[in-house]
Amino acid sequence: MLVVVALAALLLAAAGLAACGGSGETSGAATVLARVNGEPVTQGQVDDVRAESRLAGEDEGADAALEEAIGRALVRQEAERLGLAVDESAVDERVADVTDRAGGEEALSKALAEAGMDAEQLRRGAEYGLLRGKVRDARFAGVAATDAKVRAFYRRNVEELFTEPAAADFSSILVRTERVGEDLVGKLGDGARFPELARRYSRDPVTRDAGGRLGWTRLDTLPVPLRRALAGMAKGEVAGPVEGPGGWFVLKMHDRRAAEVLAFAEVEDELRAELDLRARIRALDEWIAGERKRADVVLTDP
Repeated sequence: MLVVVALAALLLAAAGLAACGGSGETSGAATVLARVNGEPVTQGQVDDVRAESRLAGEDEGADAALEEAIGRALVRQEAERLGLAVDESAVDERVADVTDRAGGEEALSKALAEAGMDAEQLRRGAEYGLLRGKVRDARFAGVAATDAKVRAFYRRNVEELFTEPAAADFSSILVRTERVGEDLVGKLGDGARFPELARRYSRDPVTRDAGGRLGWTRLDTLPVPLRRALAGMAKGEVAGPVEGPGGWFVLKMHDRRAAEVLAFAEVEDELRAELDLRARIRALDEWIAGERKRADVVLTDP
């Protein structure tokens, strides 16, 4: 299971903005679009939300982004009421984690550029995500999934999430024609070494230099003809040629393992933690929706 950690933006600093009413109070990113219990929500904060949306591969509209920024104002106000804050060091760690997940600084810079997002927006998003987590844990620490829900989730998802699929450790040589494949099988039967033939004859640039070795591969990710051939092979056996994508394959089985279902007891702790987190996230979202109805929210006309 993967726990998806969503980035979100902090509200931009708006200290010193005076309430002027009318057609908008400043210009650009500092333009006030709404006031939440008297606190300004600016165009820059909405821009942050939209940038995060683009980074996630979505395209949140202006109205939806404004509503999200209003909700973030409510979270920040609650954090202040509870005396919660985020350390800069924690933000640094979150940004470093995002950088690693993106594949390094260069990959992250490219992703940010494509999303029209800058590094400061990323930091504000990381900071808000951490602050939101603090509010969630402070207000809803007692919210947890029931035993029945944990077991029901396991039963519903046992095949997809809690089963290690069957896999094989094998090598292959990809050739253009069936006849060439038959010749190679004959050479192997006469004592030729599989890696040497793979380096000489294989048309697969990915495995050729490795002597045809693919290593452990899930059978359900392979094309059907190869999957069927491997399913009937014993350790050390050579088979083929088998017609598949791109030509004909000569195969050698090194080892195999059957599908294995992880017992509930093996995954219970991790699963319970995940479902508890989901329940607390839902509780926080419901709280934000309720606060939105109760809050004094005034939309301005920029």
